Amino acid sequence: LVPFMALVGDGARMFVVRSRVQTALDAASEDGAWNATDREVFRDTGTIAFIPQDEIVTLATNTFYRTLVEMGAANYSASITVTPLLDQLRVDCESHVNVPLLIMDWDVPFEVLTDSSIRSQ
Repeated sequence: LVPFMALVGDGARMFVVRSRVQTALDAASEDGAWNATDREVFRDTGTIAFIPQDEIVTLATNTFYRTLVEMGAANYSASITVTPLLDQLRVDCESHVNVPLLIMDWDVPFEVLTDSSIRSQ
């Protein structure tokens, strides 16, 4: 009975971790997409210009990790890959997550994906 209860606990924990990582990834993707356009250039000239891609990646990455402040306390790891696709007007984000099980010495890896459209006007 105890191993079954621990398995249920691990399953619930995995659901919560995946949900939190999805929320952080969505926030990161939206932040990158929202800030991808240079609004000052658009305001001054009426033309669409983008900020440098490394700035988009930095903004999105910072948002991701700020959203996952409980990651260390909850004992899981997550990384993010941000890909600005300016020619397609979108920002893709991918996260690789490892969650150690409580009842066994195993890590359960999974991926979370999302993308957001860049608002160009």
